[in-house]
Amino acid sequence: RLQCKIKGSPEIQVGSDSCATEVVVKGLFFLLLPVTFLRKPFPSCFFEPPSFIRTLEPAEVVKGTNTVLQCEVAGTGPFEISWYKDKKQIRSSKKYRLTSQKAVISLEVSSFNSADVGEYECMIANEVGKCICSATYILKGQWERENSTY
Repeated sequence: RLQCKIKGSPEIQVGSDSCATEVVVKGLFFLLLPVTFLRKPFPSCFFEPPSFIRTLEPAEVVKGTNTVLQCEVAGTGPFEISWYKDKKQIRSSKKYRLTSQKAVISLEVSSFNSADVGEYECMIANEVGKCICSATYILKGQWERENSTY
């Protein structure tokens, strides 16, 4: 008798999709079909959902400098990558340059100024899941000016 326990993130839900596996036990060959447990169609049973190895770090940025926001992701690509500032999606432009090289996802903000202050989010998704990380970026010295007493 063979028993299989399945767990995952996000929580696995019962569905009608399936995948197959081969099992060799003491020289005997078994082909198990179907194994129904995933929400996504084949071959998603071989996909790992994205997860962050390194997340965005909050920072104080010097006014006028080019600033690079970076995170690093694990999981099975291809990934859909989205960046947001204060919940509004960022598109590639002269102001923002979005790049990804292997597992490193980057957003370069040119000439960071007061209009760029806010919460930035990076969302990574694939066929079997998504993950989000966020951090707040302010101008260097802004916190002290806003919280000083006279």
